[in-house]
Amino acid sequence: MSFYRQYFFLTVLLFFALGITAQSSGTYSTYSRFGIGLAGDGVTGFNRGMGGVGIALHSSNRLNSLNPASYATIDSLSFLFDVGASFSFGKQSQGGSRVYTRGASFEYVVAGFRLRPGLGMSFGFMPYTTIKYDFRHESSVGQDRTTSSEIDNFQDFDGSGGTHRAFVGIGWQPFRKLRSPIRLLSVGADVNIIWGSYEHNMIQSFLVGGSTAAVYSTIYQKHSADILTYKLDFGLQLPIILNGNNLLRTGFTASLGHNTGTDAKLERWTSMKDTTKVSVSDAIDIPHAFGLGVAWENRGMLSVAADYRYEKWGSCSIPESYTNKNGQLQYKNSVGYFSDRHRINLGAEFFPAVLNRGHNPGYLERCRYRIGAFYSTPYMKVNYSGTGTTQDGPSEYGITAGVSLPITNRINNRSTVNVSFQWLRRQPSSTRLITENYYMIHVGVSFNERWFMKYKIE
Repeated sequence: MSFYRQYFFLTVLLFFALGITAQSSGTYSTYSRFGIGLAGDGVTGFNRGMGGVGIALHSSNRLNSLNPASYATIDSLSFLFDVGASFSFGKQSQGGSRVYTRGASFEYVVAGFRLRPGLGMSFGFMPYTTIKYDFRHESSVGQDRTTSSEIDNFQDFDGSGGTHRAFVGIGWQPFRKLRSPIRLLSVGADVNIIWGSYEHNMIQSFLVGGSTAAVYSTIYQKHSADILTYKLDFGLQLPIILNGNNLLRTGFTASLGHNTGTDAKLERWTSMKDTTKVSVSDAIDIPHAFGLGVAWENRGMLSVAADYRYEKWGSCSIPESYTNKNGQLQYKNSVGYFSDRHRINLGAEFFPAVLNRGHNPGYLERCRYRIGAFYSTPYMKVNYSGTGTTQDGPSEYGITAGVSLPITNRINNRSTVNVSFQWLRRQPSSTRLITENYYMIHVGVSFNERWFMKYKIE
């Protein structure tokens, strides 16, 4: 099979598999009902296998979208292109109830190349938040005065949508001509366009003695919004040479938060044809975010890295609906339904081929082996709509393992397939809430083309 046919086959296979399960696209989660959905982590294939670390990492032959300063070291002869998808299998538990889910989602497509020595560029597309859920809440609300039969209240919730981000970024080494260690300093910035929409639906119906009663009308409610905004990300990296075999990498990132200027809408109507529509302006905020990373590298054979991220969600607002003392439906921006989010990522990568320099390493020695773990506190508070109470949403933690498989042929041995496995658990603060467990497979194809090499004909 020729070089280009191999690439074509791998790409078609990846997206064919994605299309098979596209009917349940995205990670299904009840908690995506709150806030603006589940936040994406913005990682590519190699980051994923290492537990999502990357603030301090950079390489000449792979793209790291977690820190735009890393673009400065892209190889001068290559055009890098990376695309990935994920497949999930989940279980949601509450009391003695179990619900099993499966899904597939597009992860990312990114590309990058060097513009000039010490100056690199990257651009791409990936999800920013996702919303997908469908569940029912049942309760008894008393007895009918006429028949004395039990009145059962059924609330059906479903939601869909989310936001995407497209970005273009620059990484630069401004002091590369100096002799001091500061020459290794890299700085960078990403400009992101974020767009999308969401829709949260609720249907409330009543049964009297197990049957529909005309006297109790069915209530329908829909929250919706269309989002279009921007986001600015900045990064810095400074490697520190410890000795001939050891290197310490450090990194810092910052994202500027702001109000998105989004108009949110709420529509409520009943089976009696009563309809109320309200809206609120400047409804959704993006938080300030900061990250610190450190990585130790030994001879290019072993890398160990750790990241800490802080997202200032606590001061962000979200639309809240309520009924005033006159019975009128109101919609307003409220603060207090989010918490500041903290996230810790740990990861390691082992490249055994370094041990056999001077020899011809086998295929398994040319693979890169990765492992990682992560933990994050919740940014959302749950059970605030219609209950009068709030509590923290679920914490997230999990482990990852992955491998980078080189694609070898007569023309190119620089491209890879990144495969990783992830276990993710969302653990709520109360036993009354839903616990979620997911097993995920992530597949990414990283193309490394020598577009800028000048070939000599002899």
